[in-house]
Amino acid sequence: MVSVWGLVLFVLGVVGYATGFALILAGLGKIIAPSQIGARVGPHRIFDIGVNNDPTARDVLGWWLVLVGLAGGAALVVATTRLLRWMLRFARIRRPTGRGIAVSGV
Repeated sequence: MVSVWGLVLFVLGVVGYATGFALILAGLGKIIAPSQIGARVGPHRIFDIGVNNDPTARDVLGWWLVLVGLAGGAALVVATTRLLRWMLRFARIRRPTGRGIAVSGV
């Protein structure tokens, strides 16, 4: 059961940190290349954040992507860290006690 708990924590950490840092990068990318980076909706894709070469897609957030990306991404990274720290308090860490070691009398 400890391995399952560790796997769940690992997946939560990877998803939370990857999404948070991707949002931060999208916000910074919008500042650097505003015409190429955006949050777009189009007929071929439902929702896409990043570089999109589809001429039929439209940018739905515009410059709000900077605020959403930087603030939302940072908040998600902090929330992931706090959630993982809180959940790790309940994890049982097994330490060797020395009871199972056979000691021969000399």
